[in-house]
Amino acid sequence: MPPRKRRSVSHTVLLVGEGATEKAFLRYIKSLYISRGCGVGVTIRNAHGKGPGHVVDYAIGQCRNAAYDRVVTLLDTDLEMSAAVRRRAGAKKVQIYAKAI
Repeated sequence: MPPRKRRSVSHTVLLVGEGATEKAFLRYIKSLYISRGCGVGVTIRNAHGKGPGHVVDYAIGQCRNAAYDRVVTLLDTDLEMSAAVRRRAGAKKVQIYAKAI
């Protein structure tokens, strides 16, 4: 029998958008930069709005269900982000990117 080909472990990334627009943008960025077989697994989720605190909590909750190497959130700047939300994100190593509307 020929030797079995070993599968390599992928680097996993979770991208969480605040709404449908951010999810579509993240999907577009993924299509530009991530190709099949490149060793990176990207999961895109929609937090359905409700402000920066909810989006960060949603991302942290998704990390409880699966292990990701990197967690990134994309937020609008229409609502102010509190220091407590920033601390919570920093404690769980969630990266926050804000886009101007």
